[in-house]
Amino acid sequence: MAEFIQTNVGNGVALISLRYLPGAVFCVEQRREFLDALRDGQSNNEVEALVISGEIGAFGADYPLEERLSGDQAPTFAQLCTAIRTSRKPVVTALRGPVYDAGFELALSAHARVVHQGASLRLSRLQSGRLPSPEALHTLARELDAESCLHLLNATIPMPATLPGLAPLFAQIVRQNTVGHAAEVARDYDLYATEPMAGHLDPLAYQQTLETARAPINAPEQTALIDALEAAQLLPETAFLEFVAERDAVLAASPRSRALAYERGCDEALMPNSRTKNAPRFTLIGTNALAHILTFNLLDTGASIDILELEDGGYDALRASIQGRFSQRIKRGSLTSSHAEAAMSRLKSLPSFEALAAAEYAIECGAQSPEDLPALARSLRQALADETPLLITSGMRHSAGHFASSLIGNTAAAYFHVHSDRILFSELAFTEGLQESLATAWAFQAPLEKAGLAVLVQKAQDGLCSARLLTAYVHGAEECLARGASVAKVNAALAGFIPPLHIQNAEGFGLQPFRIRSFFMTEDTHDNPPALGGYFHSSGIDGRNKTQAFEPDSQHLVPKAAEALERWRQQLLQDGSVAETTLSPADIRQIVNASLYCVSAQLLETGIMTSPWKLDFLSRSMLARQPAYGGPFFWAQAGGLLAMRTFLRSFKPLRAEFFVMPDRLDDMIKTGGHYAPPSLP
Repeated sequence: MAEFIQTNVGNGVALISLRYLPGAVFCVEQRREFLDALRDGQSNNEVEALVISGEIGAFGADYPLEERLSGDQAPTFAQLCTAIRTSRKPVVTALRGPVYDAGFELALSAHARVVHQGASLRLSRLQSGRLPSPEALHTLARELDAESCLHLLNATIPMPATLPGLAPLFAQIVRQNTVGHAAEVARDYDLYATEPMAGHLDPLAYQQTLETARAPINAPEQTALIDALEAAQLLPETAFLEFVAERDAVLAASPRSRALAYERGCDEALMPNSRTKNAPRFTLIGTNALAHILTFNLLDTGASIDILELEDGGYDALRASIQGRFSQRIKRGSLTSSHAEAAMSRLKSLPSFEALAAAEYAIECGAQSPEDLPALARSLRQALADETPLLITSGMRHSAGHFASSLIGNTAAAYFHVHSDRILFSELAFTEGLQESLATAWAFQAPLEKAGLAVLVQKAQDGLCSARLLTAYVHGAEECLARGASVAKVNAALAGFIPPLHIQNAEGFGLQPFRIRSFFMTEDTHDNPPALGGYFHSSGIDGRNKTQAFEPDSQHLVPKAAEALERWRQQLLQDGSVAETTLSPADIRQIVNASLYCVSAQLLETGIMTSPWKLDFLSRSMLARQPAYGGPFFWAQAGGLLAMRTFLRSFKPLRAEFFVMPDRLDDMIKTGGHYAPPSLP
């Protein structure tokens, strides 16, 4: 029983200590051992009370991802919480470090809690479309006022345990020896004492807070939460626990909850668990816009940055830019001066190419043109040590295959996804030999993950996975526009997604035709029908910062763009490429998602990327503005693979290359197969 927990008995208290085993926190084996220890404590006449403690991190994780997505194994985590709540002897938890999700639910199931003043709290069940465990929610409703309870459960970042509004949750908040203090609380605890519900102290204010929170919401999990907090003030505890369990079971079976749980699982499986204290050192060659963003983000994580400028004054301009960004954050109160000073002290300039010999991890950020890239890549590879990873970033999202000859040695292509100056995640692309070497791939991946960046690995080709999926999304929308759907109708049907024509307008209308030709056409493929972006571009509508397709702050096309759309549509009708059809919002979503699904399946079946859920993560992160989409594989599976096959067989697309029937689809339908869900490495 010592593998997952440790138990000790002394002075009338049984101490059950949870071990922190990354990837196995609250796993079925640990739950089984925990219940055995709990039963032993109940039956031991020398034990008057129990204390649950744990190593740092033991309360800081959820129960296993596979169970959250596919169903619990017995004994379930819910049974664990119930056993603690119904204990005949007082159970007190001693908390320190992170107290998150399942760990927090377990702590709230106990009769009392003692917490270290440095602990942090997070309970994010609502983000998965679910309610917290009934026992946890009853404790919150009993101890906290409505505002504090709603704030805690809707928080997206951990909250300090010392927040005044959370104080009623804890018997004591201590500086040290949480276990000793918890043992004292456990020995003195009266199981039969009764306390009024928090809402009973000022019922009008409590109800008003809930009504105010109810007014603007429409998410079912939020409605269920408010209903539960109301019920807690009216129902006996046993009836309340049954009420919450029933409401949560309804939520769990809903498509929205399944999608949210899947999305959260993808994020959890891909995102680094935590930033390490031993932050890496990066060397950036060049000072383009990406170099500024990388430097700002990596310094903020504790990394050290060396800059080799390729243009005179590049380093000084970059340093001034980073200093300015830190100063803005200091003014907003989101950064301290000491943190900014420490970060700037880790930013250095390299004197020459010869200094690259000592680099640990190099990132190119300065090729002036595609023609310059091969020579620059050769120079960098020669200057760096053979084992030093080198990322080439210039032009790699669209042309990694074209520049494959530059991806030699320990060299890979990279594209960093950025939003509002923050790096969301990165794509790394390797030539075939490098991708097959797990050790080499890990050498590229690990330093970025240590700096808190998620990494998607794939084979190098013209058009990284993100560029191909973006092309498929835009083309799916063009299929709908060609059949007579208006821009407004397409945008309305794709509510929650980035409007597809607005994407083209922002990046330039010449890019979509280029991507179609480069990624999806061969020498034998006829360039017909023309892409809508080409019509806009030939009509003098460039997009980007030049001639715009839309009226200012509007979804309405300018007259010239509207005319170009109509001419494009009429040509397609005349040459028989498409027939005008009345499309419902569901039809539009079907066409767009089918395009994404088929292109994703091609990437999976050709081995460009190896996990369907990673492609789902990529699609959702790029395109979805609201949660509960899941991604193309999740969407196809939720709607039924048989229904997807039926649609693909009957649909007559403008471009067949975006709607190729996946090779595995027939076999999956026959065998009842499913696409692999996210899993931890």
